[in-house]
Amino acid sequence: MLGLASCSAQGPVHRTGGAFPPFAVPRLAGRTLPGLPPVTGRIQVDQFGYLPDAAKVAVLTDPMQGYNASDDYVPGSRLEVRRRSDGKAVLSGSPTPWKGGATDPMSGDRGWWFDFSSLREPGEYYVFDPANGVRSPVFRIGDDVYRPILRAAVRTYFYQREAVPLQPPHAERPWVGGPILLQDRKARSVLDRNNPKTERDLSGGWMDAGDTNKYPPFNNDVVHPLLFAYRRNPKAFTDDFGIPESGNGLPDLLDELKFQLDWLLKMQEPDGGVWVKMGEVDYNGKYPLEQDDRPRYYGPKCTGATISVAGQFAHAARVYGQFGAWKGFARTLQERAEKAWRYYQTHPKTPNSDDGTIKSGNASRSVDDQKRIEAVAAIHLLALTGKAEYAEAAKKLAPTTR
Repeated sequence: MLGLASCSAQGPVHRTGGAFPPFAVPRLAGRTLPGLPPVTGRIQVDQFGYLPDAAKVAVLTDPMQGYNASDDYVPGSRLEVRRRSDGKAVLSGSPTPWKGGATDPMSGDRGWWFDFSSLREPGEYYVFDPANGVRSPVFRIGDDVYRPILRAAVRTYFYQREAVPLQPPHAERPWVGGPILLQDRKARSVLDRNNPKTERDLSGGWMDAGDTNKYPPFNNDVVHPLLFAYRRNPKAFTDDFGIPESGNGLPDLLDELKFQLDWLLKMQEPDGGVWVKMGEVDYNGKYPLEQDDRPRYYGPKCTGATISVAGQFAHAARVYGQFGAWKGFARTLQERAEKAWRYYQTHPKTPNSDDGTIKSGNASRSVDDQKRIEAVAAIHLLALTGKAEYAEAAKKLAPTTR
């Protein structure tokens, strides 16, 4: 039993009058699951669930101001956590008012919290308010509650793939479609658009975000964190995340990341330089994306993109080299990383290579930013090769990092 302070001197309130405006999220209310009491959105729990040993707190709210002010809710003096399977109460206690019942000026709500951290038994539960006869949404306690979330997060990258079909059983509606932007197989230099001799196969890779263009420098914020995530907890990234490569005996996170790395390799020229970005030169997009047949362009080469790729390839070579099936790939990454490093060291810096002709994000990197990126690349190249050149650069550039 939780011995917390009583919530309020007021009794239960059941007033729910007043229609929500059309722009608002509809109330969560009524009987939504057979055999369970009516649900309310006023008792909020973690939609992902709770680890057995983690803190577990439900937040209860009573709107006092704003569009939902008529959605009154005052919890009873005792709340219960009930098992979904049989409705039996396994824990009870009193909610604690926030700041003695004050209204938060930002949300317009007053609130309470209900701590049930002592409940550690895996299973499905809901918080029940006997005085008002309403419950929270059902939640789960278990060691694997974040597993579906991790799988879904990794699969978001699969849905960003260009030039390949997104079809069942790997894709789910409404995110199903044919390959897009196949014209990337014949992308041309933005500096010589009418010259077919500049055509390069730059197909594949992930679309950036809100646009379908692709930017090597932006991958610093993607490639390194994904590699660090795998290195920190490799057992979390199994071979069953539902992508086309699943079941090949290799971690699906690294399978997915390899799809992007293969495209980044295409963006590097034989001299080691890397194109700053690629995509369209206008905003005349079409939907669905299979119908977007606008020509696509790349360039120009950029030292910011080049040193970014040097670090990304070096870091990736360290990870992929641990797998027999990827030894050759890792050697390629190392070779390309060192080529990019040499190009960067022997060419004038280009902090303004992206003039905006190719839309949309600005992929240029300032000279100071390039020094910071160079420091990271030096550290990964040193860890990969042990060469004194990279050790000296890492020591020199370490103070530039943030």
